[in-house]
Amino acid sequence: VRVEDCNFAGSHDDAINVHGTNLRIVEKLSTDKLLLRFMHHQTYGINAFHVDDTVAFVNPNTMLRTSYAVVKQVDKLNPRTMSVTLDRPVPGNIEVNKTCLENITCTPTVYIGGCSFTRHSTRGILVTTPRKVVIENNKFSHLGMAAILIEGDAAGWYESGPVKDVTISGNEFMDCGFNGSTAGATIALNPSNKVINPRQPVHENVRITGNRFNTFGRPILYAKSTSGIVFSDNAVEGNYKPLFILNGCMNVKILDNFMVIPEIKQSDCINIKVSKANQK
Repeated sequence: VRVEDCNFAGSHDDAINVHGTNLRIVEKLSTDKLLLRFMHHQTYGINAFHVDDTVAFVNPNTMLRTSYAVVKQVDKLNPRTMSVTLDRPVPGNIEVNKTCLENITCTPTVYIGGCSFTRHSTRGILVTTPRKVVIENNKFSHLGMAAILIEGDAAGWYESGPVKDVTISGNEFMDCGFNGSTAGATIALNPSNKVINPRQPVHENVRITGNRFNTFGRPILYAKSTSGIVFSDNAVEGNYKPLFILNGCMNVKILDNFMVIPEIKQSDCINIKVSKANQK
């Protein structure tokens, strides 16, 4: 997915929304065959799986992929339900009406550059994909929710795809998050897992470098269950406390930014490093 040099203004939902779809396992039909259902009332009828696609079993409590298989047959029963036959027996630890199945093969790389996002009531960009994501040299202004949201859930929207390689660089952010969603943060990493363990992160390797932020009294970053966050070489105008909210994160580096020394609100985190050079 490549989006360049575009202007997005005044939409009533996210300007760009890239994600997969988790389907819930509603019945085990045989040792290697499952009945699946689209769970959200606005998302159904698409060809979610194809023969030879690799799929992952997802625990909605942790949002972790617990095991993998390959699709050998797909039978669409109606717009909301389908059956899939796999190349191996269904794992014994799945829970019917709880565990989800996610398509790993049909996940894109994403590049978004040189664009403008303004006056949206929600987000500028929502993106969840395990492949490489680059968001660079864009302008985000006056967005009601987070300018960039990385979510992933199997409880509400059933939008799949934990991120593994994200670069957010060279962007300008002004007055985002005033509707208060995800603490009003400009950038939010917010998977839907209920069990939070920093040693079992949902998202990994998110680099936020060389950006300019004007917070107007709101946090810069809200992050949950994410490992390998780097926030460096950014310029921040504003002294909201806290500028960073971290929940169940590990290996976070906040280094060499042009800003006042930041206040960080954290819970259940491991290895948070803040550079003393974080000063105006």
